[in-house]
Amino acid sequence: MPVVNIYMWEGRPIEVKKEIIKAVTKDIAEILGIDQSLVTVIVMDVPKESWGVGGIPGDELK
Repeated sequence: MPVVNIYMWEGRPIEVKKEIIKAVTKDIAEILGIDQSLVTVIVMDVPKESWGVGGIPGDELK
């Protein structure tokens, strides 16, 4: 049973997260040739200040 973890900055609407979960579940199941009920998707909301890219904290990124 595949588990997909998606980390993204907090603040996105619940509707967007639901769309991501549905799309990723569908694609993973299709690629692996398994039933969608076997796919778990976890969306982790991370505060921007807890994220960094190239040494720059997320809350300082544009």
